[in-house]
Amino acid sequence: MKDLRAHYRDVNERLTGLKDLISDADRLRYFEESLAANELEVALHALCDFLLEPRTPPVSRVPLREIETLHALMEIQDDCTKRLAEKADGAAP
Repeated sequence: MKDLRAHYRDVNERLTGLKDLISDADRLRYFEESLAANELEVALHALCDFLLEPRTPPVSRVPLREIETLHALMEIQDDCTKRLAEKADGAAP
């Protein structure tokens, strides 16, 4: 049980470290509420959904790697990181 708590704490801390990527107040509140409720997958997808919006600037490689790591740690298999990388590559000069 101790290892599971450490895992959740690690994931929560990693997600918290990415909250500055969310510039919309309502989206940030939803993200923070999800974290507080330990709804970590919901928080991660709230972050990804915001970053994938057309009006949101592409994410740089460092946060993208952290988002990829979070998907792996939480064993989530979807196309979020692929779409974020494509968005970033499309914005590259």
